[in-house]
Amino acid sequence: MLGEPFIEAAHWCLQNHPRLRFLVPMATASTRQIFEKQLAHQAELPIALFDGRSDEVLAACDVVMTASGTATLEALLYKRPMAIAYKVSWLTYWFVRLFKLVKISNFAMANLVAGKKIAPEFIQQDLVPEKIGRVLINYLENPGERRGLQAAFLEIHLKLRKNASDVAAQSVLEVIQSD
Repeated sequence: MLGEPFIEAAHWCLQNHPRLRFLVPMATASTRQIFEKQLAHQAELPIALFDGRSDEVLAACDVVMTASGTATLEALLYKRPMAIAYKVSWLTYWFVRLFKLVKISNFAMANLVAGKKIAPEFIQQDLVPEKIGRVLINYLENPGERRGLQAAFLEIHLKLRKNASDVAAQSVLEVIQSD
C-alpha cells in the first residue's frame, strides 16, 4: 500500500534534487513483484531494487523513507534520518478511529523506543508525497539537523545495547569458572 506514495515522493524529491538516486530493499519476492508493477511506468526514476540486503542499503543511504515497523528501528540503529509511513485499508482505519482502539501518539517503533517523536510519521490521508519529500530534502539540505538526529540516534543505540559485550564476557567467565 506504500509503493505508489513512496514512488510519488521519490519523484517529488528528484524534481528538487535531480542528482538523487534511490535504493530499495525488497523484503520478499512477492513484495518485489508488486513494487515492480507499480514502478513499471516510471522509467525515468533512478532506482535500484535489492533482494533483502536492507543493512547494506541503509549503510549506503543518507536519508530513509520507510514503512513503519522494524525497518524504523534498523534505520535508527544505522543513524539514518527518516520519514515514516503507515497505511491500512480505509475500512480498518475508520474502524480503529471510530472505536478509539489506538491509545498511543506515535506508531513507529523508532519513536516508541525513543519515547518521543524523533522522526515524522505520515499515516493515511497525511501520506502526501510533498510532505514526505520536504522532510527528506530538509535532512539533505541541513547537515546540522541531520547530525543532531544522528547524535540522538546514537544515544538511543547505546541505551539499547545495555553493555552487551560486557554481559557476554561475564557469562563466558562464569561458564569457565564453573568447570
